Amino acid sequence: MHFVSDAVGGYKVFAVSGVNTVSFAIDYRNADTTGLLGSAVERHDPAEGERYYMYGFKVFETVISHPNEDTVVLTYDHPVQSFVWDDFTAKPGRRYDYYFHPLTGMAKNISRSAPAIRIGIKTEPLFSEETHDVFFNRGVASSQAYRRRFGNKPPDKLETPEKTREALQWLSRDLDEALLRFIDEAEAGDTLLGCFYEFRYRPVVERLKAAFERGVDVRLVLDAKENALPTRRASSTRAFRARKTKN
Repeated sequence: MHFVSDAVGGYKVFAVSGVNTVSFAIDYRNADTTGLLGSAVERHDPAEGERYYMYGFKVFETVISHPNEDTVVLTYDHPVQSFVWDDFTAKPGRRYDYYFHPLTGMAKNISRSAPAIRIGIKTEPLFSEETHDVFFNRGVASSQAYRRRFGNKPPDKLETPEKTREALQWLSRDLDEALLRFIDEAEAGDTLLGCFYEFRYRPVVERLKAAFERGVDVRLVLDAKENALPTRRASSTRAFRARKTKN
């Protein structure tokens, strides 16, 4: 789903939401950005009666001179210093109001006088019957959060099978289940189009092969450029060839 705010002070905010992630872009072309430090981001969740400033990791060096991997700050004091931003902490089928507050001045003397730009959004329900579902896994963008939560260990190196499952679910955010369900629903005569950076996840390879064998037109684009890692390219190609081969 996509959303757009009203123009406030020359700023306008655009958003695209999936099941649990919202991506924002700020159009500042008509705004006076003199002295702009960034945006403090506030989120209102009416369902849970919560309204608070979002957390971030980037800081002003003059305020926190030696941040480390455990440093977490509020965007109220250390704003988002970009015109694009993502919230990875949303919940499915939920309405939110976001307020982007332009902050100006100096890191140790911030002015918060500029009016906020409000944008209302709605996330998609989990496994909906709509035309499209958009899923975001956590991946590299959440590596710091993963380290704090799971000690920076690979999922298969965690202490218990339960912890491994928890880590995999935390990373995938239902993307794996959604993808497998989508492939399984394809019938003879349907077409499945896929574009993969790494094509090595065996459950997906096997489901695509099964779809191909039941008459689904499966068309894939894989990363096989010469500047890719040879091991990734080779393993992806082997998986693709195995998928194409009928038993």
